[in-house]
Amino acid sequence: MQGFWTKAALGAAAIVCAGAVQASNVIDFEHVDTSGAPFAPLISNGDFLQQNGFFIGGFDGLSNDPGLVGALVNGADAGCLDGACPTGNTSTFYASLNTGGVFIGSGAGIQLTSFQAAFVAPASGVPAGAFGLLAVEADRADGSFAIGAYGLAGPGANGSTAFGTYLASDAIYGLFSGSTGTISSGDIVDLQFVEFYCSSASLGSCTLDRSNLGQFAIDNVTSVPEPSSWFLMAVGLGALGFAARRRRSA
Repeated sequence: MQGFWTKAALGAAAIVCAGAVQASNVIDFEHVDTSGAPFAPLISNGDFLQQNGFFIGGFDGLSNDPGLVGALVNGADAGCLDGACPTGNTSTFYASLNTGGVFIGSGAGIQLTSFQAAFVAPASGVPAGAFGLLAVEADRADGSFAIGAYGLAGPGANGSTAFGTYLASDAIYGLFSGSTGTISSGDIVDLQFVEFYCSSASLGSCTLDRSNLGQFAIDNVTSVPEPSSWFLMAVGLGALGFAARRRRSA
């Protein structure tokens, strides 16, 4: 994680030096700045993207190795993700691959309102009844955090998964220790997304997997920037953030 947060600090400094601009409140991954991702559209651990004043980092909470953690994907490509591309999105979206997660910060604070997401099954498939549990952490300026969870449907009868629209208010709470409040309450300085792979309908089957089973896609992340907060606070407060807790969680 050290490499990721070094780049995070540099990216944050660039944003702040540019001034606190009231940016568009949607991250749709169209025409993003990939200067922080030298192998884009592939995203390695520690790479980052920028769009509309938002800083979007790809990280691996289980490893410091500079491996593949994500990719910018064209949903209109019939062969995308080796034919395992979720349906319902023909634009560009972000696919978090292997054990990758997504970090989102801004020169201003963030209040998440909605996003689109999908479980991404590997080309080899998953057992019937498998699904994804997408955990969204909101880190606050006072050092506290909230983690809300969302169920992402597994493959249907035809073997494909599909994008759905999720509201911040739809989050399920109480699954992670230390979480307080909601992912939309308080002075939020960053958001982190990571998925647990669930092999059956039981939440007890949900694990962080070192293979490519805990993959997901996100798009159209909508938030309300709060000009009173600064993203630099996230670097100091959340140094390892969700990634550290991810190593300890089931």
